[in-house]
Amino acid sequence: MPGTYGPLTAEMVLPQPKEGTGGTDKDAAGIQRLLDFGVFTEEKMAQVAKISALEQRFLRIRAAAVASAALLVPMLIMALHPGRNTSVITTSIAISIVTVSLAFLKVDQESVLLYSAAYAAVLIVFVGGSLKGG
Repeated sequence: MPGTYGPLTAEMVLPQPKEGTGGTDKDAAGIQRLLDFGVFTEEKMAQVAKISALEQRFLRIRAAAVASAALLVPMLIMALHPGRNTSVITTSIAISIVTVSLAFLKVDQESVLLYSAAYAAVLIVFVGGSLKGG
């Protein structure tokens, strides 16, 4: 059957090092932990392998920009318009947008839950600090 070749290993994903170049043992160990945890699937790793280094850099920059905006926009709204209602509504809408966006990105259910909880925790800490201090 196609796609049923056993567990995916780091050696299958990473290029093998040339002799005398220092190898990629640390990279292989990190990738293997991600594979064991279930973060990457065979299909996802096949997609990543097809992307050039320049495209990967662009995707990382784009992901950093989106993550920064997801944190900064709600915080700016809450800082510029202080108040309990503004903070609660802004936090609720921001968490909903991030959660739905993650769901559309074909992230597995557990990761959506974990990422959303972490994002919510960051915003809630900001809300708690701004309400207590202001």
